[in-house]
Amino acid sequence: MHIADRVLTLPQNKFERIDDKIAKLLKSGAKDLINLGKGNPDGRTPDFILDSLHRSVEVKENQGYTAFSGKKSALEAIAKFYQKNYDVALDPETEIIAVHGAVVGLVAAVNSLIDSGQKVVVSDPYYPTYEAATHLAEGIFTPIKVASENDFLLKIDDIPTDTDLLLLNYPSNPTGAVAPKAYFSDIVEVAQKNNFTVVHDFAYSNIGFEARQCSFLQATDAKKVGVEIFSTSKVYNMAGWRFGFVVGNAEIIAAIKRYHAQYYSMIFGAVSDAAVTALLSDQSFPKQQLELYRKRLNLYQAGFNKLGVEMNVPKGALYVWQPVPKGYTSEEFADLLLEKAHVAVMPGRFFGEGGEGYIRLSLMIDDAEIVEALNRFAAKDLFRDKIIIK
Repeated sequence: MHIADRVLTLPQNKFERIDDKIAKLLKSGAKDLINLGKGNPDGRTPDFILDSLHRSVEVKENQGYTAFSGKKSALEAIAKFYQKNYDVALDPETEIIAVHGAVVGLVAAVNSLIDSGQKVVVSDPYYPTYEAATHLAEGIFTPIKVASENDFLLKIDDIPTDTDLLLLNYPSNPTGAVAPKAYFSDIVEVAQKNNFTVVHDFAYSNIGFEARQCSFLQATDAKKVGVEIFSTSKVYNMAGWRFGFVVGNAEIIAAIKRYHAQYYSMIFGAVSDAAVTALLSDQSFPKQQLELYRKRLNLYQAGFNKLGVEMNVPKGALYVWQPVPKGYTSEEFADLLLEKAHVAVMPGRFFGEGGEGYIRLSLMIDDAEIVEALNRFAAKDLFRDKIIIK
């Protein structure tokens, strides 16, 4: 039996390694596990969205196939949402495609925009799917390390002149970095100068703790060079619903539509209708969620203060990107926390070489579990530097 090389050589899903370690711990009899590694919202989808789904399931047209690029009502709602929230005008017919979540949009965009041997640039650390998507498209994956001293922003001068596709992600998973509009303007300028395309992953759009993250498309001429991917997963607690969309440059959207029609299917009409309800709502729910996550961020800060450790406070997204004590690799320290405190975290190395020396802790965890995890760290004095015996 032959298995395709593109599958055999795919980068391993590193999150599976954490799942395996957790399963081993649970199998040993541990019943007090706290998982701070999760990227899944812990809250339920709000009632007004659920009610919309219940009503829409009964609609006959939703029980058959819908349009590959999204229901007309959804495309129009997306355009209204961007106009109202970002003052960005979009043509529902040519500048928008609805997809089964941001990951589908990401993989479709990368495979629609590069050929074998072309260079895909990302900031490092990065969301692991960027590497996998580039691998499937047979591109050259090119991570560029970013530093805390530059607020984890990719320096414009570090972007290679022979870049073919630049993948951005602000607010950033995992670093929590946010990008000002002026930064996006600089990106657009260099993209036009060096003739590369930009894809902005906007999955954490509403989570900005100091200021709201702007849309990439708000930068002048952004639609000339790229597209933006939006997800309802984190904004409306709709992670399992799989509704997202790609918006921006009409030529790119047309290419993604062509690819998408062959490799993916259409979104269930009732889910689409519920997403419309979410997008056209008064946006009070995302604001409530932001305050909830801000409260949890404060709990982390209080806990790290108790530990006597300076916390790396994120500006956005839903994670604390915390340096590990001296003497440990990120995976060694994650293993220590799992073994000694029964608390799971994500090693920074799982997000690229630039993530070494950090761990990622989630805000999408119940308040009491965050407090308990930090209390365990303090009780066992786990954040002290490792003693190196020479």
